Amino acid sequence: ASMPEPEKLLSFSTIYKDKPWYVVVYGSYADRNAAMGARGDLPPQLRSRNPWARSIKGMQDDIRRQDP
Repeated sequence: ASMPEPEKLLSFSTIYKDKPWYVVVYGSYADRNAAMGARGDLPPQLRSRNPWARSIKGMQDDIRRQDP
């Protein structure tokens, strides 16, 4: 609720280190530098979690690994 433009939030689950991992995605950016620069616009409680940028392909690969 505290996020500006909550319609930009997406989520999916995957496996990381053999455990469920839940990913929240916020927005789409032109490149990694733009995404990393946008971290400063996040609310402090999210910035403190040290978010990182992922490529669309990397996320798609994670999701595909979940398909039976």
